[in-house]
Amino acid sequence: MKKLKDHSSEELKQLSPEQAQELIEQENIEFKKQQIKNAKRPQKTYYVVTEGATTKSGGVVQARYNEKFNNLDLRDRELVEKVLKDSLVEVNKIKNNYEREKLQLNIYSALGMHKEAYELNGKMLKDSFSFSRLYTQCILAFSAQRPKSEYEKCYADLAVEMQKELKLPHNNEAEYIAGKWGYLLFMYQAGHKEYEPKLKEMLNTIDDEQLKRQLETGYEVAVEQVKSYEKHSHD
Repeated sequence: MKKLKDHSSEELKQLSPEQAQELIEQENIEFKKQQIKNAKRPQKTYYVVTEGATTKSGGVVQARYNEKFNNLDLRDRELVEKVLKDSLVEVNKIKNNYEREKLQLNIYSALGMHKEAYELNGKMLKDSFSFSRLYTQCILAFSAQRPKSEYEKCYADLAVEMQKELKLPHNNEAEYIAGKWGYLLFMYQAGHKEYEPKLKEMLNTIDDEQLKRQLETGYEVAVEQVKSYEKHSHD
């Protein structure tokens, strides 16, 4: 896939919301990795809301948002942020809690409102637990600069949930490997440094190069996050 800067304005207008989001996320990934290495918080990621809303008001707001986004020059970050902020004003008026909070969370994260995103996702997690929401909460714990104890507690809880998942049937070996890797990684992020050698050992046993690269990327990000907490604790 071509990079964002290599697309003409006409090509950008032809992108679906899903394609636009994927393009932006690909562009941002290198920025994110570099910022984490510098012990800074993650780069803003621009989200396109594509999940269907069920109420009339929520559907209207979402339709307006997608229409605005489709007509944007995605290379103009200031304009993209303005559209997100304007959309947030409309989203806040949605009465259905689920629909409003779902859209708010995306926009908070995209605008770099990490504290608001962390608090909102925490509320949603209490209202209705899911593995994905817990995983999101752990990611937001770092973005929102939560204390090391909260970061580690979140990943400890996530490791417990992943251990449960590993006991369930898996569709294929790659899925099981990814799950086992996730458990080891979450334990490492929970403050158990003894799991780092186990992660390195497991990486050396993986023959699938694409899967190996994906896991290595996750490992590198986790290591930099853990190091950043250690650095701040000594400042």
